[in-house]
Amino acid sequence: MSNPIVEFLYDVLDETFRVAANAGAEAWSAEEFGGTTLIVTSDDRDPIPFARLMSSEWDEAAHITMHDPASVLAQVRAQRELVSTLDSLIITADLVLEDPVASSLV
Repeated sequence: MSNPIVEFLYDVLDETFRVAANAGAEAWSAEEFGGTTLIVTSDDRDPIPFARLMSSEWDEAAHITMHDPASVLAQVRAQRELVSTLDSLIITADLVLEDPVASSLV
């Protein structure tokens, strides 16, 4: 029997991965052009601007680029490892609590 919290976390990670992968799976960068900050993709083509911010919004641009598809995909992979470890710990804890000898030691 799978834990509902673990199932929920996997569902969220799967959806996050799907959205990031469909967004292009590439890194983004912020570049200044004549008083405007553009968020651009950094695939093998020429940079493609897809967001335009004022130069004063550099922190916002940095935040956006920190959540580019490439970064999100890497984070999801790491989070899946954590959820897998959590699931193993939950299973182990459940087995210990179901074992009368082991549970008397807890």
